[in-house]
Amino acid sequence: MLFKTPKFWVSLIFLINFLALFSDPALSFIWFINFIIGIAGLVLLGSAVLDEITGKNLRTQEATNMNRRRNC
Repeated sequence: MLFKTPKFWVSLIFLINFLALFSDPALSFIWFINFIIGIAGLVLLGSAVLDEITGKNLRTQEATNMNRRRNC
């Protein structure tokens, strides 16, 4: 599930930080850093979604490998 991955929550925090850039004028002096953080949040979110779609969740792979070892 997508909401159980830490990558999703980190990307959500980064995106919230990026959205705060437009609402808080005190943060506008570091707009470039927030812009980079926002891009990183989008990349992380996309990566989390792709991992979920392709089933490349590391925990799932480890559980599958352990089950295979038990069955052999």
